[in-house]
Amino acid sequence: MLPQIARELNVDAILEGTVVQFGRRVRITAQLIRAQDDRHVLSEQYEGDLTDILTLQGDVARAIARQVEIKLTPDDQTRLTTTSQVKPEAYEAYLKGEFFLRKSLPGILKSIEFFKQAIELDPLFAGARAGLAEALCYAGIFQFRPSAETYPEARAAALKAVDLDPSNAGAHTALADVTQGYDWNLAGAEAEFKRALQLNPSHLQARLWYAEHLTRAGRYGDAVAESGRAVALDPVSPHSLSNRAMIFFRARRFDEAIRAGQQALDLEPSFVNALWWQGLSYAGNRDFRSPSPA
Repeated sequence: MLPQIARELNVDAILEGTVVQFGRRVRITAQLIRAQDDRHVLSEQYEGDLTDILTLQGDVARAIARQVEIKLTPDDQTRLTTTSQVKPEAYEAYLKGEFFLRKSLPGILKSIEFFKQAIELDPLFAGARAGLAEALCYAGIFQFRPSAETYPEARAAALKAVDLDPSNAGAHTALADVTQGYDWNLAGAEAEFKRALQLNPSHLQARLWYAEHLTRAGRYGDAVAESGRAVALDPVSPHSLSNRAMIFFRARRFDEAIRAGQQALDLEPSFVNALWWQGLSYAGNRDFRSPSPA
């Protein structure tokens, strides 16, 4: 089973993990398994107080990097070693915010509530402010609230997150979106996107939004390549595949957009964005037939 999963994901190893909370303590178990022979190359437990959850996450990441012999950049080292404590209640609210933000469009406003709750509980928690900034950007993009309100509020949250933690890639990603979507400054947005990806090349949201940004500059080949990197980071994300459908649509590659949209719908049949870009792509192909009844 594991070798098959690895082949489908085109990876050499699989990381399994569990997190167990008991009272105010947390235990993280991480297992790195080599796919070709199902051999465990890393099996470790990390335990600490909930206030040190960010430090524990950094410990796990560094241990895995050492095991697979990845050379960490100075920015990586800083990001993984420069951590601060966070109040457990604030971290729990932050996780709920992330859950609703990734769940669906109706979850965006709910996520804003949880991110604000996390900030009230721990004003020094940079991650919660970065999450709030991203959620507010989405609220502006989808017109859940007027963009004239959401974008300035998103900028303030992102700038505060950067002030608290300059290495927070999510904050720079939100700043990039504000810069292009509210200031109409594509060059400034490009600089922020590149900074976010320099800090964290695996930041999925930065990849997705940067791909969209490249279409605004008419760089469709680069946008498709960037979208491919996002899908490689999370091949089973309907968000990644719907984003790819959008990129293909804007590049007028309608058949590919329809296929990418269908891949997203296969994962989540009610994913509205995928339906939207698929529908526009059918229109681009001048195919206005009604779907056949089931």
